[in-house]
Amino acid sequence: MLPTAASSEVLAHWHYTPDEWRDFVHDEAKQFEKVFKSLRYGIIGIIVIAVPLVIALLLIPLWLMGSKWGPDVYGPVFGVTFFAGFFLAVLGIVWYLQRHKLSRLRARAGEVYIMLNGVNTNGVWFGWGFSELGWRLRDVRRKTISTGPAKSMEVLEFKCAAHDSHALNRRAARAWRIPIPAGKGAAADRIIERLFAAMKSSAKDGRAQRSKPSSAHRDLDNGTLGHDFAGDVCRKCGNTVEAVLNFKWKCKE
Repeated sequence: MLPTAASSEVLAHWHYTPDEWRDFVHDEAKQFEKVFKSLRYGIIGIIVIAVPLVIALLLIPLWLMGSKWGPDVYGPVFGVTFFAGFFLAVLGIVWYLQRHKLSRLRARAGEVYIMLNGVNTNGVWFGWGFSELGWRLRDVRRKTISTGPAKSMEVLEFKCAAHDSHALNRRAARAWRIPIPAGKGAAADRIIERLFAAMKSSAKDGRAQRSKPSSAHRDLDNGTLGHDFAGDVCRKCGNTVEAVLNFKWKCKE
């Protein structure tokens, strides 16, 4: 499996035992099911609203005007049908993409490429950049998850945020996890350090382009969020200045 965006620096190429991958995918499937549940509610909600509305728009003219249907009647009906169909199509596409990701994770034993600009997990690409546009990497850390009764495993969790071109206010957020293979803890720490270094460099470049400090910067300077920064990384919780600025995270330590 060739990594996406092969020109980017490859930080690690990991393989997993069948047991490791089975436990990880079993836990990840629970996260996907939460998405599917939300999508089902959305689809049902659109149908529950749109169908009675279309029926009402068709029947009200019968009650008020007899059987004289005309363009004035069909226009609202077509409008409601179009918008309902559009949103159903969007939800359907999201459903398909999420199902495709889950099926790729389940397809075989795990293979992961960790790159400077993203992660390729069995062919599923989760990417980011370090510019003001698009998805930006905001945090990466080791995390322990439960994979069953008295069972757990460590994962690397990558968190990204999307921004507009004018401000650093958070517009959206997403996350992705990959398991850390047995004996790869030190390698995982080196990956975190490498990515934090890239985020730190990006943060310095971004601050150099902004002449006035934001209110969030002033909060950090005043210590109201409880962080203790050494350079651009908190010595207590490991978050970067940029992550704290955009997510308004208080120190967890």
